[in-house]
Amino acid sequence: MTLVRPITVDVVSLLGPGHQQHLLDLVRLFETHPQLNLKYQPAELWTTDEKSLRNGNAQAGFICGLLGLEHDHLDFLAVPVPLQERSKGQPVYFSDVIVHRDSIFDNLNDLAYAHWAFNDLTSLSGLAAPLSRLAQQSAPFGGRFTPSGSHLQSIQQVRAQQVDAAAIDSQVLSWVMQQQPRLRQELRIIESIGPFPAPPLAVHRNLDPRSRQVLQEALLKLHLTPAGQDLLHRSGFSHYQITHKDQYQILHKVASQASVLHHTGALHV
Repeated sequence: MTLVRPITVDVVSLLGPGHQQHLLDLVRLFETHPQLNLKYQPAELWTTDEKSLRNGNAQAGFICGLLGLEHDHLDFLAVPVPLQERSKGQPVYFSDVIVHRDSIFDNLNDLAYAHWAFNDLTSLSGLAAPLSRLAQQSAPFGGRFTPSGSHLQSIQQVRAQQVDAAAIDSQVLSWVMQQQPRLRQELRIIESIGPFPAPPLAVHRNLDPRSRQVLQEALLKLHLTPAGQDLLHRSGFSHYQITHKDQYQILHKVASQASVLHHTGALHV
């Protein structure tokens, strides 16, 4: 009988703390998997993990779909499906526009001259989605966007009333509100932009076919065991399904619409 050695895949997450915790949980669960070993050591800087995935030192990682489209060396392997009712069992998420509960703003037209926080320049939910939506409003945009560094920082800046608004990945916002229930009383969601294809797990083109298959099958079967189902539900997911880059092409349209405001001086970076 020939023993097949388990494959080892170095993984990263370029998303928020919920996905990072989900990845840590996957690493622990797959310690007993006969064919798969995941290695994950979060870097202090997001850019370090991004570079690692880009150059192939990490072979797989969670990534914003818009950023993933920009990298020809990445393929989309699988995507977790959110449990949120508004996702309707589909692998989609939203960009939730939040303001402080005492804010005078009630809709996006009100925010045409507001001060926004955004997490980073590559973000769909934090920057491209709200810019795209604002570009379609009847009121001309005369506000500004300043970088916070992360969705968590954007939330805190709105909470502290340092900025008027921020657009937050709905999966991140849901996770943070579970950790900090008081936020539900301190913040208001005035609009949800989307739905958009949910962030996938991408793999580097240097990952061999067998490794891709083993990793994909492990994720697709995750919900079939009690331990896997519990892990998924703790992360706010129901199951994984196969996905491909061509399912994310709509994001190019969002980025194109957002570029209209990129050149107006709205971004303060």
